[in-house]
Amino acid sequence: MNIFDNKPIFIPKWNLKILISPGMMIDNKWSPGAQIDMSSWALNIELDQQCIATINNWESTVEISKHLVDDKVNHQHLLEFKLQGTGNIEHQMIHIRILVEDVDISAVLEHQGVYTLDNTEVKTGSEFMGEAGIQQLSFTTPIYKWLLDHKEIIVNNYHTSYKIK
Repeated sequence: MNIFDNKPIFIPKWNLKILISPGMMIDNKWSPGAQIDMSSWALNIELDQQCIATINNWESTVEISKHLVDDKVNHQHLLEFKLQGTGNIEHQMIHIRILVEDVDISAVLEHQGVYTLDNTEVKTGSEFMGEAGIQQLSFTTPIYKWLLDHKEIIVNNYHTSYKIK
C-alpha cells in the first residue's frame, strides 16, 4: 500500500503536525530522550513569519498541531525553526519531524531545506538541529499537489526516518 493512496489532490483543510524531540548524537547514532541540558536554549517555530510555537522545555517530545486552510492556489509558504541560546550544546540536539496529513515529510528538509547558522554559514537542511541558527523549508499549496510533486523523496525515505515515540 502506498502512503498516498486515498489522498485527494486538493482539499482546502489539512493538518500540520510537528514533533520536536531532545536527545544526543553519540557516535553518529541518535539517542532520543538522553539527558540533556539545553535550559538556556529556545526554539521558535514560525509559519509564514507567524510564531506557532516556542519551546524552551526540553524534558520530552513536544507535539505541535495546526489545522490549516488552503485559501490560495500556488501560494508559497515558509516553515522556519529558529534555535537560539547560549553555551555549548556539543552533542545535544533536537530532532524535527514534520507530518502533513500523517505523512512524514521530514526527509524533504535534507533535499530542500536550508540551515543558516548564526555565524552565517549555510548548510543543507536536516532533521536535526544542534547549533544556533534558522532552518527553513518552503512549500506551496495546495498541499496535496506539493506532496505528490515530492512523492519520490518522501516515499524513498519514509521507512528510514527515525521513529520518535
